[in-house]
Amino acid sequence: MASSPASTTTPAGQTVDQARRIVLSRGAPLISGSCRTPGETEPGARHAPEVLRSLGLGDRLGAEWSRTVPAPPYRPEVDPATGVRNAAALRRYSEALADAVGEALTPGTFPLIIGGDCSVLLGPALALRRHGRYGLVFFDGHTDFKLPATSPSKGAAGMDLAFVTGHGPSLLTDFGEHTPLVREADAVAFGYRDLQDPATYTSKAIFETRVQRIDLAEIRRRGIADAARAVLDMVAGPEVEGVFVHFDVDVLDSEVMSAVDTPEPGGVSAAEAVEALRIWCADPRVIGMQVTIYDPDRDRDRRCGRLLIDILSAAFGRG
Repeated sequence: MASSPASTTTPAGQTVDQARRIVLSRGAPLISGSCRTPGETEPGARHAPEVLRSLGLGDRLGAEWSRTVPAPPYRPEVDPATGVRNAAALRRYSEALADAVGEALTPGTFPLIIGGDCSVLLGPALALRRHGRYGLVFFDGHTDFKLPATSPSKGAAGMDLAFVTGHGPSLLTDFGEHTPLVREADAVAFGYRDLQDPATYTSKAIFETRVQRIDLAEIRRRGIADAARAVLDMVAGPEVEGVFVHFDVDVLDSEVMSAVDTPEPGGVSAAEAVEALRIWCADPRVIGMQVTIYDPDRDRDRRCGRLLIDILSAAFGRG
């Protein structure tokens, strides 16, 4: 494994210690927010943490694995009170995951949460909100702003950005004094490509909010490095104590990352993902990240899993 440089310089001229201790959570394989596709007994993303661990993710990053937070059993039923799959279990799990992530929020550490589906976002978002006000870079092929009334699947994995910004059933949005978990203006959807017709868009509720947006077309116009720097500045204002990155691997082109639940062509390349993630992870304002939706059941030869580890290793400068 190549050694990393001791420090690097951010676009803002700040020197960043690249040796921040990475703490990996393999306790976030939550699948209660997802639904199965035909032929599946349960969504395969549940197994992502253990498969990535077996492929050497921890060794490549020079990271330690934190405690496990076991996911609840898969239940496909839609909760009639909220219109969301397994909503009560998701709430309980999010609070347990928040406790675990909170333990890793210590000076000099960089929590890296390995999912699982995108609904794991509630856990780290709650952990951070308990500490203060944080921004969110939502690097995803979708905006994930469906609501129970507009979601065909009723899976929280397509509603997570809505939930953390306070939109949706109270069971998954009301966290008392910590509501909302992320202020609308402190979040930015980055890299999405699922919007074709605004009139029929199932996540169109996002247009009525202050959530900021940079879609893939704009990234292409600006270039990935310029867009990545701009998006970080958009959510790292003076009243924000830090920024968390959500990285859903379906933001990648399905030609290079097919092991996801909704593969689509035309996404970012592996090199573009590395460039954006490297900029964010080298910036001291970014205090943690989660990785979601890698599905080992769709990756029999583990090509996609190894590619994901290569991306993360390059992003942290650890080869």
